[in-house]
Amino acid sequence: MNRLILILALTALPLFAARPAMSLPREIVPGRLRLSSSADVAPRSNAIGDIEFNAANGDIWISTGNGIAVSRDGGDSWETKLSGQGFSAISVLGNWVWAAASYDFEDPNDPNNSLPAGDAFYVSFDGGETFEHYREEEAEGLGKLAYDLAIIPIDGDTVVYAACFYGGLIRSEDAGTTWTNVFPDGSTELDYSDLAHRFFSIAADTSADPPNIWAGSARGFFMSAGGEDSIWTVFDTSSGWVVDTFVDTIFTDSIEIDTIEITYDSSRVISGNWTISIDFLYSDSTTTMFACTRPTSENNDGSDYTAISFTEDNGATWDRTGVGYVAWNMGFTGDTLWTACSHGLSRVFAPRYDDSDTVEIEGIDAITGLPLRILVDEVVSVTDCGGRLFVGTYSEGLAFSDDRGETWRILANFPDPNDAAADDPNADNPDEYVYAYPNPFSPRYHGGCFFVFNPVADGPVKIELFNYDIRSVATIFDGGDFIPGESYRVQWDGTLENGEYPDNGLYFFKITSGDDALWGKLMIIK
Repeated sequence: MNRLILILALTALPLFAARPAMSLPREIVPGRLRLSSSADVAPRSNAIGDIEFNAANGDIWISTGNGIAVSRDGGDSWETKLSGQGFSAISVLGNWVWAAASYDFEDPNDPNNSLPAGDAFYVSFDGGETFEHYREEEAEGLGKLAYDLAIIPIDGDTVVYAACFYGGLIRSEDAGTTWTNVFPDGSTELDYSDLAHRFFSIAADTSADPPNIWAGSARGFFMSAGGEDSIWTVFDTSSGWVVDTFVDTIFTDSIEIDTIEITYDSSRVISGNWTISIDFLYSDSTTTMFACTRPTSENNDGSDYTAISFTEDNGATWDRTGVGYVAWNMGFTGDTLWTACSHGLSRVFAPRYDDSDTVEIEGIDAITGLPLRILVDEVVSVTDCGGRLFVGTYSEGLAFSDDRGETWRILANFPDPNDAAADDPNADNPDEYVYAYPNPFSPRYHGGCFFVFNPVADGPVKIELFNYDIRSVATIFDGGDFIPGESYRVQWDGTLENGEYPDNGLYFFKITSGDDALWGKLMIIK
């Protein structure tokens, strides 16, 4: 995702851990959950960005690497808009749908290097039925992409804000016809070399009337009470703070912090100036503002650190939780805080937010009914959509849970083998075409590999891996009760029966269904 590529340039070195190995059950009876062929069961891209819930009508919108997608039935079916275009942000209010377009700019001086760029905005005023492309120079071009959008009603008008990397914080009061730069630091012109002009997040506290506007830059927060663009309060780490003690902090093999109990001095400011995302938790008596905060390369001397900063008094005092969490996004079910992090999906529990755990996203493939697990730890977005919790990954699709993470269904796009055969000039017999993806496959980098096929007979299927000498290396799957005429994918974590990864090289896989054997090739590069 573009957000990840560009953001890594500012962050301190993240923590990494070895991924635990996983073995799929060998005896499985798949259940078909596919809708009619006229419906998209999953979005058309497995690279998921923002997830937005329109509480007014129940629509769920997501930005992806291939268009934006909307579900009008709680996630059971999806319609993709603006296919072929990548998007870095989306915001929805009533019938307004705004999406920030982005793409990879190929550096002519380095053919192996691509840089993120913006393509301004695609806008709908009819609930997503039609879109127009709105140009804006501060959100268009190399580095000028919007990482966040907010549509905010203020004093009877609808105002749109965009948090742009090289374009600064911009605002439109006339539905995108004209834009102005907003300078919370008091500047009079844009200087994208100044971290106070590089913005990553924008949100509104709607419990206030007019709403309070919060903007997150690489040099701290800015807050405008009542949406007054001329009056901003800054929140940063300049006043300093000291971590006194870490008590009962537990690190697991996935960099999870199960118990967080930390004593700070009285300054109580944010953990770091780089503000990745902002969200609000509303209760009857209190509005709590949460933000993912971390150090920048400009202030990475150890005094700042990565955490989630939160305040119940509009920034007068701050607390921190999730110390060490490299978090991209947040959401809530009740008063439980969910965080989409580089180490996985974590939840932090009220009332003090000093206790947390990390949830494995493991369940069933919503298309094939087979067991499935998100094997790449990192997730990038999480949102409660009317009681159904949705989680977006950067490469493995969309997952949702109806019971607060106890069970999961996972949605990901994979072409039918017949369609894939039409795009493969080397396909000798399209009726017996099978494929694996990703291919080449790196067990350490990709996390998992899928074998996709159409069974030719009722009953079990066996998937075997062979080396270049056609000697058996592993039985990946054996069992089930498959149905001809349907497309299936079986997940493999890349390990052999002994838990080791295969050697680098070209392998063949055989999928046996009934009396037929279907063959394919897989390149493995560790």
